[in-house]
Amino acid sequence: MVQVKVQSYEEQSTRSITNTLHHALGPFLVLSRFFGTMPVLGVWPRADIALVRFKWCSLPVLVTLTLCLFATMDLFLSLKVVTEMGIMLTTTGPLSFSIGCLTGFIVFLWLSRKWPNLIKSTRRLEVIFLRGPYAACPESQMLSRRIRLTGTLFLVSSVVEHLCYVGSGIYSNHLQIKECNLTAGFWKNYYMRERWQFFSLIDYTVWLVPLLQWITISMTFIWNFVDIFLILVSQSLAVRFNQFKWHVQCHQKKHMSNDFWLGVRKDFLALTDLLWLYDTDLSGLVMLSCAQNLYFLAVQTFHVFLYRDNFMSEIYFWFSLLHVAIRTFYMMWSAAAINETAYGILSTIYEIPTAYWCLELKRLNEIIISDLIALSGKGFFFLTRRLMLAMAGTLVIYELVLLDQVDGNDVHTPLCNQRKG
Repeated sequence: MVQVKVQSYEEQSTRSITNTLHHALGPFLVLSRFFGTMPVLGVWPRADIALVRFKWCSLPVLVTLTLCLFATMDLFLSLKVVTEMGIMLTTTGPLSFSIGCLTGFIVFLWLSRKWPNLIKSTRRLEVIFLRGPYAACPESQMLSRRIRLTGTLFLVSSVVEHLCYVGSGIYSNHLQIKECNLTAGFWKNYYMRERWQFFSLIDYTVWLVPLLQWITISMTFIWNFVDIFLILVSQSLAVRFNQFKWHVQCHQKKHMSNDFWLGVRKDFLALTDLLWLYDTDLSGLVMLSCAQNLYFLAVQTFHVFLYRDNFMSEIYFWFSLLHVAIRTFYMMWSAAAINETAYGILSTIYEIPTAYWCLELKRLNEIIISDLIALSGKGFFFLTRRLMLAMAGTLVIYELVLLDQVDGNDVHTPLCNQRKG
């Protein structure tokens, strides 16, 4: 690991710094703790970064472990349904959702243990890029606002998507009671339809409804937050690489000394060291995100050709598909921007006149050429724009297999044959 200029880190730990990742992510991390995600203490935006810590004996961790327990129960209940009814798209959908949510809780809990060291390492690097020549880069001055705006837009879209799901369920419940002449109460029938795996074990009681709502919202939150978190962190890293590129561009037509390029090379090594640290700690989230998004998009695209019961189901289906497709695309685009910016630095270096090249500039050029600078999924794949095309191709092939092998009757159940109270 390259030693970087961190002499002002201790001085700045006593006050908040805007346009840092800690400041930008603060509101989202505070919110996520209510839903069992990222149970880290000291994440308030203006809190001293030295206070960021993880404690097993804390309320946020207790919330996370409680939700892990409920997600595990949901997983086993979904497995029970698959065992009884067989493997169909109607049964594997809830199962895949349970697996994704439980894995998300576990991965975020593991990441929470690493987060204090990770965010403090980030701040040590940010001290370099918030001062001196890098600070004048216009893009870096809008970092916090840009990250918060992006995160807010995706969270609002997630809320709308969930409301569409609830609205679709309520309207389908209304139609089932009306058309099938059911005598059960409206809300009892609704919750028996939505959580019938759970109520197959215990009797329906009203006091369970708030608990079930909190569990459902928490699982929906983490299903969305995996991508949102990766988007926001990737944007922050891409901005730092853009600052470095901007700094090189400012001097590409000047004859700079060997010592100047030595300092630039050390800054770049510090930046890539931080990227490798994030790559190590976020690779589990990357794999989870790509796996659950690819599966969801494949199944939902197959549903495009199938019949839906009512207009509310139609609205929910199309909004959900659009929401996940945009979220997936933007996550991969934001992560791939790191790789694209790194190669942009290389192009900028090649524009420096040959007469101005020196030993340290050559070393910087060789470092960028030799490394694949990108986030990865445990090293099995790297988040680049080429991967986006590969995933699109895989999706098309998988879709063709589904259309050929899956009977449409397996994914549609008549209204009066659906679960009811």
